[in-house]
Amino acid sequence: NRNLRSLALLAVVTASSAASAATPSTHSWKSWPTFYANPDMAIWKDQNTIIKATVADFNENSSAAYLILANDDDSETLVGNNENEYNMTGSTADLCGSGSDGCAWSRPDSTDPTKRVESDVFFDAWVMWDFDYKSTDIWGYGGSQRPLATAAMHEFGHAMGLEHENAIYNVMGNEYETITTNGTTYTVRLGEDATAGLKAMYASSS
Repeated sequence: NRNLRSLALLAVVTASSAASAATPSTHSWKSWPTFYANPDMAIWKDQNTIIKATVADFNENSSAAYLILANDDDSETLVGNNENEYNMTGSTADLCGSGSDGCAWSRPDSTDPTKRVESDVFFDAWVMWDFDYKSTDIWGYGGSQRPLATAAMHEFGHAMGLEHENAIYNVMGNEYETITTNGTTYTVRLGEDATAGLKAMYASSS
C-alpha cells in the first residue's frame, strides 16, 4: 500500500498556482538520480524514444543538474519504494489523483527534509501523444496531438525540484505552448528561467 499522504505532490500540468521556477524547491537531490523505466516501456517504444531524447536535451542545460535513465529490473512502478521510476499509466491515482496528462511525485529524506530520496514520473497512456516533432500534428497548429516532449521536460523538471511558473512563458507552466518551430517541425528546450531555477538549487556547470 502506498502512503500518498507522506509524499510531496509536485506536478500537475494543468495547475494554476504560480511559483517562480527560479526559486529552489523545498528539497533537492544529494546526488544525480537515476530514473528506471518500467519494463512495460518496451511496449511504449515511441513514447520512450521521445522521453529519452527529451532527457538528453534536459541534460544540456547550463546548470550542474543531471539525470540518468536506465531500465528497471522489476515490473512494479510504485510511489514510495525507494526507486526513481517512470512509466505510462492509465491510473488516475498515479496521475496526481486528478487524471492529468503527466505527474511527478517526490518524497523528501526523513532525516534531512531539504533533500529528496525518491521521485516517480508518470504519463497518461491514453493521451494522443505526438512522437515525430511535426508542428502540424500538435495543439495550436491545427493538429489534435499533445507534444510528449514538452510534457516530459515539464515532469522531469518537477522531478529535479522545479516548481510551477505560470506568470511568464515557461516550460514549467503551460509547457505545450513552449516550443520552437522551424518550418513544419518543432523543438523543445528547458529554457532560461527553468535553468535559473536549477542553478539556484545545484549551481552552474563547470
